[in-house]
This record gives sequence, C-alpha cells and structure tokens, in this order.
Amino acid sequence: MTVKYRMRRVAIDDTPVDGKTNRGVSSNWAYDHVAGSDTHTLTSPVINGTVTTTGLTLPAFTAGGNVSMAFNKLQWTNFQLYDNDINAIICRNAADSEYAGFSCGLLRFSGGLLALADAVYISAIGTDDNYLTFKAKDNTVGSVEVARLQGAADPYFQMTLAMRLNPIPTASLPATPVEGMLVYDDTTNKLKVYNGTAWETVTSA
Repeated sequence: MTVKYRMRRVAIDDTPVDGKTNRGVSSNWAYDHVAGSDTHTLTSPVINGTVTTTGLTLPAFTAGGNVSMAFNKLQWTNFQLYDNDINAIICRNAADSEYAGFSCGLLRFSGGLLALADAVYISAIGTDDNYLTFKAKDNTVGSVEVARLQGAADPYFQMTLAMRLNPIPTASLPATPVEGMLVYDDTTNKLKVYNGTAWETVTSA
C-alpha cells in the first residue's frame, strides 16, 4: 500500500500585534513579545552529560552572562575556576550588596592575600580556647608550628619557636617610632624599646 501526504505551508506572520501573532511564530520574535502578557523563555541548547551512580558529568562548555543553578549544593572533584580577564573571582550575595562568606578546608594561593578594606582580620573563632597556628617547613621534619594565636580569657600571641628580629643599625632606626616598638640594634648589639619619647636599651639586671 502506498501512502501519500501533502504538507501545507503557511507564511510566517511577521507583523507584531501586542505580543501575539496570527499564525506560527513571528520572524520578529524579540520585538513581538516585548509587550506580550504571556512571557516566553529562550532556552539554551541542551548540554548533554553522563549520569552515573556518582553524579552527572558534563563536557566542556562556555556560558556568558549570569548562570543560575537551582541546586542546594555544587559538588566536584578537582574543580578549577578560570578567570579569562586575570582579575578576580568574587563571591557576593544575591543582591550584590556585600561580600559573601567562603568556607573551605584548605586555601592555597600562589600570589598573596590582599585586603580590600581597612581593619580586616584573621581570627580563630568558635568555641572557647580555640587557636590559630602559623606553620613553616622544617627542612628535616616537615611542617611545624612556629607561632600561635590563642583564644583565652586574655587572648595572646605565642611564639612556639624562636623569634628573630631583623638587625637594624642605629642610623636606620625608625624616624617616627611608635610607643612599644621593639628593635635589635646591630650597631650596639642591643635590644631596644621605644617608650614613647626615646629608645631605651634593654639591659640585663
């Protein structure tokens, strides 16, 4: 048996009429639906991924503008973020009115930590007596604690290992010192402290 069919072709209406068209889709779609009461969503091409028992694997793709994801969590393994402008990756709240917090188990950086405002801080917060450690690599042992920022009834900064003051010649002592400054004068080989008026030499009893 032979079946014959005929397709009917109808011209596309390209005359915008208050957000609607007489037939089909207007060729002037963007303009045609500006004033329309029924909203339309332009859907991006489908990005195919691989679903396994451990999650969804996506291929490489490029996205422009704001990308919204209705997920409570975004999980990854060896996840990397690249900024094409070599500027910064910024974490802001949804209203873009303030910076949002960022929590991680280990923060690595190859440049530096730059404060974007005055009076920012590094703190060990949480329960009482929490502390923050500063570590350095011991050439034969590994990573060891050098200093500690200790929470307590009277918090304090502790030097766990030896502290070295960079030697400064007498002629190079700070020109506008502040009370409490401590230096090692390598001209006199003496420890000195500024009392608010003059440098005093720390002497043994």
